[in-house]
Amino acid sequence: MSESVTQSAAEPIQDALKLRLQSSHRGSKYLAALRVEMSPLGERVADLLGHLFKGLYHADYVALRGADWKNDSFISIRLASCRLATWDFNELTELVVLCHDLCIRCQISPCSPKQVSLMFHARSRTGGMSRRHPEMEEALKLIRAGYSVTTAEVA
Repeated sequence: MSESVTQSAAEPIQDALKLRLQSSHRGSKYLAALRVEMSPLGERVADLLGHLFKGLYHADYVALRGADWKNDSFISIRLASCRLATWDFNELTELVVLCHDLCIRCQISPCSPKQVSLMFHARSRTGGMSRRHPEMEEALKLIRAGYSVTTAEVA
C-alpha cells in the first residue's frame, strides 16, 4: 500500500492486522470450534498462542474462556503455571519473536501469586512509540546499540 498524506492513523494498524501466522496449531480454529466470537486481533492472538503452546488446547481452558476475544483494541489472558524461558523450554523467546513477526505488542504482568497476564495490542510498523512495533532485526539493533559484550565477559 502506498503511503499518502491523507492516510488515517488507523490504516497502518489495519495493514498489520493482515499479517497472519501460518501454523499447524491455528488457535483461532480451536476457539471457533468452541463457538467463541473473535475480532481480527483475537484471531491473530489465538493463532499466536496456539503456535506458542503447540496447540491452544494445551493452555488453561478457563483462561481461554475468560478472555474477551472480540475486543478490537487488546486481548488479555491470565495464565496459571506458565513457563517462560529464553532457551530450554524457550516459550519467552518464541513469544517475543512471534510478536515482532506479527506486529503485536505483548505486555507480561503479574496478576496473582500464581498467574501472569499476557496483554496483546495490534501495532503498525510506523508511527510513534505507542503505535509502532518494529521487526525483530530493528529491535535488536536498537537494544544492542546501548551496550557491548566481549567474548571474555561471556566466558
